[in-house]
Amino acid sequence: MIFSKGRIAATVLGAMAIASCGPAAASVAPATIAPASIAETTGAPSSPSPTSTPAPSPSATSVSFVDLEWHGAARMVQPRTGFDAVVLGDGTVLAVGDDFACYPGPAASGSETAERYDPTGDAWLKAPSLNKPRKEPATVVLADGSAIVVGGLNDAGQAFSSTKEFEPGAGTWTDGPLMVLARETPLAVTLPDGAVFVVSETSGGFTSERLDPTTFVWKKAASLPSHARIDDMVGLSSGNVLAMGSDTGSGSESTPAAYRYDPASGTWTPVQGLAQSSVELVALPDGTALAIGGIDGNNAITARVQRFDGRTGAWTQVAPMSTPRSLAQAVVLPDGQVLVAGGSTGKDFANGTALRSTELYDPAADRWIPGKDLLEARYGGQALALRDGSVLILGGANDFNTQGEAPWCPTPLVTTERLGPRP
Repeated sequence: MIFSKGRIAATVLGAMAIASCGPAAASVAPATIAPASIAETTGAPSSPSPTSTPAPSPSATSVSFVDLEWHGAARMVQPRTGFDAVVLGDGTVLAVGDDFACYPGPAASGSETAERYDPTGDAWLKAPSLNKPRKEPATVVLADGSAIVVGGLNDAGQAFSSTKEFEPGAGTWTDGPLMVLARETPLAVTLPDGAVFVVSETSGGFTSERLDPTTFVWKKAASLPSHARIDDMVGLSSGNVLAMGSDTGSGSESTPAAYRYDPASGTWTPVQGLAQSSVELVALPDGTALAIGGIDGNNAITARVQRFDGRTGAWTQVAPMSTPRSLAQAVVLPDGQVLVAGGSTGKDFANGTALRSTELYDPAADRWIPGKDLLEARYGGQALALRDGSVLILGGANDFNTQGEAPWCPTPLVTTERLGPRP
């Protein structure tokens, strides 16, 4: 059985500065901007959230990627897997949900919880919870630096049409606008114009809708072909949306498939050439995207990487990773390089061994660079680029309990770690 990854569709990456130091390595230039601390009583930062991300500050120092190390960071308030995490407009991190990625089953107690991380003080503090348990919603950051949670399942197995907005300055949740349709396991991205675009399976197949940034009202958007199933999607810098999943066609077997949505025309078009499934899908600043690892046509875990060209609409195979992996933590750095960490040697949470290895992809050189191992093997967690030049890895799991009756759940991790220079 293959489990939903419950990805983050969009993140505010902040003012992290990454500079190239040659074809075989990347350098990290820590920014001098410090995020506001979190007030312990409310979970709110000590200063108002900015309406836009500050520009990066110059730094006189740089460190080669191969010299960076993983350091233990503060433990979360509670262990989390099957959750979302985003970098808010003030530079703090919001982690929402904790469903243990159980299969099968509705929302579990604890999936309504939230907490915030202060990168400056290296501290996690409990944040206000959602009003009800909510399994596998989508969480994205809005243009003003707040976050919105959309859809998901309740504790009775029913889909939500409701949304919740988290305002960093106040540190509180408010009711957001109702979606047109209730959505069980939605995928969401924030578009360049500030709109939020959501896709999920509904009674009419995979349908989409858009939150208008001016009116803050949801409106219907185009449906995908009836034979399409979508597992992941990203927003491209062009404003288009790239979705990947499978095509069932007229037969019983499905094949990997991708589709591109153009907001200007309001239409989906198929993208030919995707050769693997269950990938880590990441969008690059130059308008391209990478499909990393996953499962190949022989139903095996692969190190293959494909790159989507937004101008030609075609997939091409690029340099493979050194290690086949699925369910890895992946983050796109502001210079367009991609860090991939951990993952599994199996096709789902219940099979395979968790990995500690990491590697960095340089799209310009089409080259992978090995990095330092994680302190702890993990898969299915989250990776975030922070403003100070570090990368935060959090949550996930490294084992899976299939004993006894369903539901079966991985054991969630409470640990976090950060990639940065040696002390």
